[in-house]
Amino acid sequence: MKNRKYLAATAVFMLAAGTTMVMSGTASANEAPDVDDVRQQLQGSVDSEIIEAMQTDLGLSADEAYQRLAVDEVTAQIEDIATDRYGADFAGTWVAHGDMPTVAVTDSALADDVEALGAEAVIVDRSLNSLQADMAKLDDTSDVPSDIYAWSIDVTTNTITVDAASVDAAEAFAEDAGVSAIDVNTDAQKPETMADIIGGDAYYINGSGRCSIGFPVTHSGGSGFITAGHCGSPGDSVTGSNQQALGQFEASTFPGSDYAWVSANSSWTSVPYVMGYNQADVAVSDANEAATGASVCRSGSTTGMYCGTVGAKDQTVSYPQGTVYGMTQTDVCAEPGDSGGSWISGNSAQGVTSGGSGNCTSGGVTYFFPIDEILTAYPQLTLTTV
Repeated sequence: MKNRKYLAATAVFMLAAGTTMVMSGTASANEAPDVDDVRQQLQGSVDSEIIEAMQTDLGLSADEAYQRLAVDEVTAQIEDIATDRYGADFAGTWVAHGDMPTVAVTDSALADDVEALGAEAVIVDRSLNSLQADMAKLDDTSDVPSDIYAWSIDVTTNTITVDAASVDAAEAFAEDAGVSAIDVNTDAQKPETMADIIGGDAYYINGSGRCSIGFPVTHSGGSGFITAGHCGSPGDSVTGSNQQALGQFEASTFPGSDYAWVSANSSWTSVPYVMGYNQADVAVSDANEAATGASVCRSGSTTGMYCGTVGAKDQTVSYPQGTVYGMTQTDVCAEPGDSGGSWISGNSAQGVTSGGSGNCTSGGVTYFFPIDEILTAYPQLTLTTV
C-alpha cells in the first residue's frame, strides 16, 4: 500500500490561480540520502550532551535519538528537492511522528514522485505560495490588536493559525487583513520578550533610581539576582536595562549589612556571566573568596569594567545613612549607579558594590559586600554558574 494521504480541506476558499506542473518522469529513490545511511554516519559524531538532552526531554533511547536526527537531516534535504521540483504545487514538508519525512503537494499526480524521494505524500488544497500570500497580508497589518498574539503557516494542517484571546478577535483580525480562512488557537498565552539577567547590567527601581545587578541567581520560583541593599526595599518594583518589567525586591538589608535580592518574572532568565562592557563577558564558575592582594574586577552600569586588587577585609564603613560591617576594601574606582554591581576575581564571584570615595577619572576606593554572607543570608538562592 502506498504512503499516501488526502488531507481534508480546512480552508474556506482555495486560491483560484495556479498552474499544475506535469512531471516528465519519476524520481529515483536515491536522490535523497537513505535514513539508515545517515544514521550510521551520525553515530558517535553528535555531541553526547545533545543525545542526553534528547533522551531526557523527548523520552527517547540513544538509538531513537540518532534515528530522529537522521530523519530530520533527510527531511531537510528532501525539502530542498521538493521546493525546486514541485514549484507552485509544493505545500510544505515536515517530519511526521518523528520518524517519517512528509511532503504536501496540491496535485495527486505527484504522489508517486514524492514517495520515490523517500517521503510520505499528502495531498492538500492550498499551495505554500497561497498560504504565504495570506501571511503577507496579516504581516502588513500596521496596528495589531492586543488580543492577537501570533500567526503562522501550519503546513501540517494546510492552514494559517492565529493565536488569540478569542475566536471573534482572530476572525476580525483576519477579515480586516483580507484573509478568509484561518484556524484559531485560543489556548496560547500572550507572549513577552525574553531577556537575560547578567551581572553588572543596569536596572531601575520604581521607574527612577538606577543600580547594577550583582549576580544572577535561581530559586524555587524561577530567576533573580542579588544586589546592594541600599538600592531598594522589599516590594519596590524593578525594570531592566531594556525598560521592561523585571520583578521586585524580595528582601533588603541596609545599614548594618548591604545586600538584597530581586525575584524576576518569567520573561527573564539568569545567565552565569558578568558584563565585560568593552571586553568579553566573564563566566562565573563559583564563589571562592580571593585573598588580600589578589586581582579583582568590578562591573557596573555607569562606568563598565574596572580592575584592581583586594585590600583589607572585614572592614567597617560609616556611611551617612549608617554603619556597614564586614566589607572588603579595594583600590578600584566606582561611581553612582555602579552600586550593587558584580565583583569577580578570575571566574569566582566575590561580592556586590556597596560604596566608596573618588571616581573613575581621578581614582578611588570602593567597598564590596562579600557574596558568601549574602548567600548564607538567603539560603533559598543558588548562584548561577557555568
